This record gives sequence, structure tokens and C-alpha cells, in this order.
Amino acid sequence: MKSILVFLSGVGFQELFVFVLAIGFCILLFLALRALFLWYWKINEIVNNQKTQIRLLSDLLQEIKKNSTKP
Repeated sequence: MKSILVFLSGVGFQELFVFVLAIGFCILLFLALRALFLWYWKINEIVNNQKTQIRLLSDLLQEIKKNSTKP
């Protein structure tokens, strides 16, 4: 606890507030740009297509296993 107080002893409230505000802005900017990039390169659509492919392949595998056990 003492080391934190020593670290913050030279920092005023205004500087700390600006720093926290800047970090918050950077986080919001990152999230907004992330959503934009995901939309632009259609990453969400690609992931949904892959989930559909996995489901269909699993269904096919189950059918193959079910039919291969029959004589």
C-alpha cells in the first residue's frame, strides 16, 4: 500500500482524471474499431458459416457411424 502512495504522490487529481479518461477513450475506440473491422471483413459471417459446417459434418459423421454398424 505504501508503494502505491509513493507512486501517486506526485500525481494530482486532474492528471489522474485525464489519464483515466484517456484510457477509457482508448478502450471505447478499440471496441468501435474492432466492430468495424469484424463487419468489414465479415468475420462474424465466416464464423457462423464454420459453425454450420461443423454441425453438418457432425450430422454426416453420425449417419455414417449409424449406417456402418448395420450388417
